[in-house]
Amino acid sequence: ITTDIGSPAADGVLQVASGDTITVEYTDDNYGGGGPMTVTDQAAVDCTAPIISNVMISEISESSFLVTWDTDEAATTGVHYGETTGLGTIIEDTELTTSHSMVVPGLLDCTLYYFEIHSMDWGSNEAVDNNGGAYYAVLTLELVTMLEATMDVDPGWTYEGQWAWGVPQGISGDPSSGYTGDNVIGYNLAGSYPNNLPQTHCTSTSFDCSGASQVYLSFWKWLGIESATWDHASVSVSGNNGSTWTQIWDHTGGSTSPSSWSYEEYDISAIAAGQSQVMVRWTMGTTDTSVVYCGWNIDDVLVAYTQECQSVPTPTPTPVCNNDGDVNLDGTITAGDAQLAFMIALGSASCVDPM
Repeated sequence: ITTDIGSPAADGVLQVASGDTITVEYTDDNYGGGGPMTVTDQAAVDCTAPIISNVMISEISESSFLVTWDTDEAATTGVHYGETTGLGTIIEDTELTTSHSMVVPGLLDCTLYYFEIHSMDWGSNEAVDNNGGAYYAVLTLELVTMLEATMDVDPGWTYEGQWAWGVPQGISGDPSSGYTGDNVIGYNLAGSYPNNLPQTHCTSTSFDCSGASQVYLSFWKWLGIESATWDHASVSVSGNNGSTWTQIWDHTGGSTSPSSWSYEEYDISAIAAGQSQVMVRWTMGTTDTSVVYCGWNIDDVLVAYTQECQSVPTPTPTPVCNNDGDVNLDGTITAGDAQLAFMIALGSASCVDPM
């Protein structure tokens, strides 16, 4: 039945208003096998789009942010976003809910993104919130990298024993490629680690963290190993060019034989921040006299931290908003003033008036 909103007209279309009930009456020649019966069914009319409220942006990182909002009725969750107000990218969840949460992923660091919110109810009535035409805007954090090894090329680290860079052969539980690309760093790329193995290390070159107040190590791991009662593997960090080492992870628990890559991240600020000769090493061993697994495979190693963008140009706001560069009037000129100036220029923040 085709419906439309309006006054009754001889146009073959049922005219309705939001909140109406459509009643259909028909004759079933053999209702439930008991002979003819007049049957009635009803459907509610919903012509009103959801009302969006309480839009909040949080958890901004170098590559994502979280946006949340509420609707007054159950509706879908969608975000349209892009580097211009043309937007262009859509992510959505079709589950109907009144409390909405969406992580916008895969972003570039230190980049301004615009977005609008979409929510559609069960009757296909869609609400769009584009911040009054100004669009919402988020400036991602800047990623400061101190060490990056994608394993596309040999990073030239120190490999002891059977540690090596190359393509894993998919033998004894090893993967047949890296998490990204073909290559990894691993212990014995053509099979398992041996019995009676002493501690054997893969050690990175040193890198400078002297300008960092926070440091994070991340990498992708494929590690097959017997129970920690018998075989061992670990990760350590040195802040003094390898003179001393601090263990940040140690294999515990039972045996494991993975079928996929897993992501690992560690806060190594206490060891590395402020240090000019930082190193990371992965250790295979010791192992006992029986039962072996594929051992370490490592890909996409990153040592970095995030901060507010340091090189974002400040738009030219009105003089009262500029405040001679101290846009937020906190007494200092920082990257936060640039961020606020962007928001003011886009209409998503208000000027801070001097007292």
